[in-house]
Amino acid sequence: MYDRYERRLQDLPLAGHAVRILLSVRRFVCADDACPKRTFAEQIPGLTSPYARVTDRLGALLDRIALALAGRAGARMASAMGLAAGRMGLLNRIRAMPDPPLRQPAHPRRRRFRHQARPLVRHSDHRCGTVPAHRRAARA
Repeated sequence: MYDRYERRLQDLPLAGHAVRILLSVRRFVCADDACPKRTFAEQIPGLTSPYARVTDRLGALLDRIALALAGRAGARMASAMGLAAGRMGLLNRIRAMPDPPLRQPAHPRRRRFRHQARPLVRHSDHRCGTVPAHRRAARA
C-alpha cells in the first residue's frame, strides 16, 4: 500500500436532497519495474469507475436521460429530479457511449421493399401514374 486519498462522488438523490459520498480510496504501487503504470487506485465494483465523479447507478440514470432527451430538455429533467447535470455534460455522455453493433441483413440479395407499389408520380415527366389494381379495390 502506498497512500490514501479522498474521492467525492455524487449519488442518486434521497428524498429530494442531493447525496454526496466521501470515499477514502487506497492507492497501490506496482512492484514490477517494467510495468507502464506505476500506481493503481482501488475501485469498488458497482459503485465507482476510474475518473468518474458520479456513482455507476447515477451514471446509468444520466445516460438514460441523455439518450431520451439530450441537451437542454435533459438538463431540465435532471434538475426536476434533483440531479446536477448540464446540457453539455449530457451531450458528452452520449458522445462517450460506444456505437451500437452493425446488424447484417438476413440475406444479402433480399430486397426489403420489393412488394410495395411503385410511386404514383413519375419523376421523369412529373405525370401521375396509375393506381395498382389491388389499391383500386381497397379505395372503392
